[in-house]
Order: sequence, then structure tokens, then C-alpha cells
Amino acid sequence: MIGLAAGFGLVGTVGSEETPVPVLALPKADNLAPVFDESPKTFDKLTDNAGKEYRKVKVRRVEPDAITIEHEGGVARVSLFDLPEEVQKEFGFDPFVAMDHAKATMESQREIRWKLFWERQQYESEQAKLAEQDAIQRAAEREWIPVEATVIQKLGADAVLARCERVTFEKTTTKSTLGFTIDGPPRRVLVKYGEAPLVLRFAVPLERFPSVGQVWKGYVNPVAIGEVEFKFRGVGQKSAAHQAAPAK
Repeated sequence: MIGLAAGFGLVGTVGSEETPVPVLALPKADNLAPVFDESPKTFDKLTDNAGKEYRKVKVRRVEPDAITIEHEGGVARVSLFDLPEEVQKEFGFDPFVAMDHAKATMESQREIRWKLFWERQQYESEQAKLAEQDAIQRAAEREWIPVEATVIQKLGADAVLARCERVTFEKTTTKSTLGFTIDGPPRRVLVKYGEAPLVLRFAVPLERFPSVGQVWKGYVNPVAIGEVEFKFRGVGQKSAAHQAAPAK
């Protein structure tokens, strides 16, 4: 049971003739929402059954099963189930309504905790996936083969059949303004890569999936991850499958 202690005894006065204090109303059975009051019920002192005293008490919130009090030592939420009958009567305590409210509150809190747990799990899973994709992209840029691939056919949601050409660069020379032979800008040369079209399976999500006939630029893992069977123009085919990552 939520609460700080067993019952409360009431000591002191509740307001005075000069300063009347409004009494908080308990919600009906069909309305379990907590009640707030801008002019809270006040007590000089409340003493629980264990003898602990709370001084200068203001009741800031009333729920069917508990009250939240502000006192000179801080704030406390106290279960009405643990309070003596005279205090319960002050707040129109109904044990059946209180039980329904407590059960509903516990169920709501349980659902919130599970929701937060699964959201956290999903977030961590997504972060791990992004980190893995980032590692693959960095490895591709360092170690894989740069290619230009002409897409022949789409193969599902993450793969294409493509003719690949390796991107290479040749040194060139040029004349300086003084007539000397110097290194010029490298010349880009495409060299056929693979004896047959390759299946490229994208290991990193693409911003835009290439369409048939389009030239895709990126990196291909030189080590095949297996073979893929598919139909091309109605004829069964088999081709080596390689991981691929886009050029940034």
C-alpha cells in the first residue's frame, strides 16, 4: 500500500472563525481524478500511529485512496487506508472507491513502465543498428572496391543485379608554365569488374533505391557472401552476391 505510515490522529484546529478553511471534496465513484484546492485544509499537527509528527500541515491533494500533504519537513503522500476513521471521514473515504482507484493507478503505472521499457529497448536496438551500419560504411570506404554499377534488375527490397565496373585512376602528366613536365590530375578509368553481373545486397540503407538502367556508385565487398538464384527474363539464373555500400 502506498503511504508513509499507519493512521493519523488529529491534533489542533482546522482553521478558525476569523480564518475559515474550505474543506476538500472527494470525487464520486465514477470520477477517480484527484482533487486540488487552492485553499487547502490545514492542520497544526498530524500524528501517525507510530508517533511521528507532521507540523504545519496543508493538504494539497486528495485522491480516493490517499492524501498528499505539505508540512514543515517536506511533502508526503499518505494512504487513506492507513489513517484512523476520524481522518478518513474528513475526506469522505470510501474503501471500495479507493480500491478501484488504487488498482487503476497501479495498472496505469505498470503500463507506463512497460511502455518506457520497450521504448528504451527499441531505442537501444536502433542505436546499435545505426552504429553497425556506420562501421560497415567506414570499412567499405577503406577496404571495399569502388564501382559504378548499371542496374539490370531489382531483386527484392535490398538487392539488385548489376553490371559492375571498377573505378581506377591513372597518372597523367602535363606541362608547367615554365615548360617542365609535371604530374597532372589523375584520369578516371572504368575497368570491368566480374565476369558476369553481380548481385549487390545493400548492407547500408540507401537514400534512394536505384532503378533499372540507372548507374549506382558505391563500394562492393570483394568477398562474396554466397550465391543467389533468381529469374531473369523468365530464365533461372545464379550469381555471386556481394555486400554493397553507397558512396557518400
